Amino acid sequence: MPEGKRALYVPWAYSGLDKTSQHRLRLPDDLVASIDNLLDGKTAVLSGDRLRPLEPFFSGREFSMIERVELQSFIHGQEIVAILVVLVSHNREGEPCDLRALQSAAPLAAAKIHASRALLFRGQETGSSDAARARLDRALADAEREGSYLLLSRINIDTIADALLVDPTTADVFRFRSDVKAALGRMVSASGELIEINTGVAVLVVRSRAPYSERLLVHQIEAGIRGLVSNAPELGRLAERTWKYPDESFTVDEVLNAEAG
Repeated sequence: MPEGKRALYVPWAYSGLDKTSQHRLRLPDDLVASIDNLLDGKTAVLSGDRLRPLEPFFSGREFSMIERVELQSFIHGQEIVAILVVLVSHNREGEPCDLRALQSAAPLAAAKIHASRALLFRGQETGSSDAARARLDRALADAEREGSYLLLSRINIDTIADALLVDPTTADVFRFRSDVKAALGRMVSASGELIEINTGVAVLVVRSRAPYSERLLVHQIEAGIRGLVSNAPELGRLAERTWKYPDESFTVDEVLNAEAG
């Protein structure tokens, strides 16, 4: 899939690739644009000399075993939202990929991929410690002015994502964690916000007219997560630390610098 504003297509999931190829498989958009059929949403099949431009993106061992590469683009609004890359080896096993069926299903799949990515990342902000402090100060000031309640839950996104990752052998862990962070932010966006303190650590801020329980928050987060991850396990304890405004006295520094409790 496209990686943010970078001109790269990077794997969100993979199966059968060695570790070196997992790290190397970052396809520049100019290379993708040069492959016939991909910009038209059709299947591209590369073999022989046409494989050479792909050699830098695989380990020497992996590339030596490739007989051909089959690529199917998924296009929405004239933009590629994902590419499926199938490697066919000289000593291939199992059933071949049904390219005709794949191409016919691509438009519907592209629409679903676009919708899911747009929902995840709409309105998401990247964080810094100064930005986090400013947003927490603003949330507390707004709550004081409006007479509302806040539940602040300091969470470790990486720990939550790793608990949800049913099969870590096929998913790209870093990108899965990014998706979980975005999903958590969307789940509270109507009544709060997710404020990232530093990499992997954030504060979920939930506003309400009456005291809000952490148990209810966990229930709502788990319900939302099940729409993102099939067979998701129970999360158990969601927050490392929680603070309740105005019932508890605390400072923004305590929230930013707290250790897991």
